[in-house]
Amino acid sequence: MVTQGSPALLAGKTEQTLSGYRRYGRWSLAAGLFIVLLAFIPHAGWTSRLPYLGIPFLAGGLTSVRNVHRMRRTMSTHPWIRCRAEVTPSRRGGPRVSLLDPTTDTLVHLKCTTTGPSRPAAHASLWWSGTPEHGGVLSTPGGDRLTWARPEQRPHHPRRPRYRWILLLGVITCGLGIAGSAAADHDPMIELTVVDGSTAPGPCTVRFKDPLTGGHRTAPFVCEGHRDALIPKLEYGWVVSYGPWKGDLYNAAWDGTPANPLNDGLFVGGALLTLAGGIGGAVSLRARRRYPAPTAGPPRTPLLRRTARASIVLAGRTRRTLRR
Repeated sequence: MVTQGSPALLAGKTEQTLSGYRRYGRWSLAAGLFIVLLAFIPHAGWTSRLPYLGIPFLAGGLTSVRNVHRMRRTMSTHPWIRCRAEVTPSRRGGPRVSLLDPTTDTLVHLKCTTTGPSRPAAHASLWWSGTPEHGGVLSTPGGDRLTWARPEQRPHHPRRPRYRWILLLGVITCGLGIAGSAAADHDPMIELTVVDGSTAPGPCTVRFKDPLTGGHRTAPFVCEGHRDALIPKLEYGWVVSYGPWKGDLYNAAWDGTPANPLNDGLFVGGALLTLAGGIGGAVSLRARRRYPAPTAGPPRTPLLRRTARASIVLAGRTRRTLRR
């Protein structure tokens, strides 16, 4: 039941549905992180391609958590309004929804951000909580299917860098670098036998017993040279035990695999992104509070005037259809 003036979060099954969405987002994030971290387990050859499987879970979990946060914030301050709706399918993304607001007798044009089973059905009565300028939440009567919808025509305002996403990307990148460096500490050291007769420092071919699989392999290696005269064919190296470079050989100077330089690059790049995101976000937040963005729209041009007239005609037709 919709109570006039009460927050939408308290009506029907809204709270339970939102809690389910939040659990889904958290489980997706946890599953994605678990799958990615499995790739850094030493001595496990079957985990080298797992990071690619974890990326969809991470993306889906982050999107769900972000939408749940926006839904809770909106429904905590706006009530449910029962509206007549006209739903138009879209080739890309979620459907377009035209609502007739009974309180103001105006049309609200929205674009759903989901294509899953929670999207609204065509030509149905929907609950709406939000504002036409910033978007809001759509639901079937009862609050059991929630969908975030944004304005179809977003207000014109200068775009600012999304420093919070830069900060998040920096933290994730830096964490991957740290995880890779920690996994490299468990790379096994092995004895190598030079089989191509090379005695000078540089590229050579070696044979060794692979500690990850237990079999013998022949592979290229960067020899250090200057071997003992009693054992002229003996070299020492390490085997990468994690990630997509599992099985690569490298020497004491870290030559032979891109894994170690990549770990260092991820850590340094992530630290720089984290620093840039933190400083930029603080400066941007202070600037927004001190100098609010103007609310005036773009200057009127002949094209915008023609578009506005066409929109008025379309809105009139849609309003007449919804009133029938």
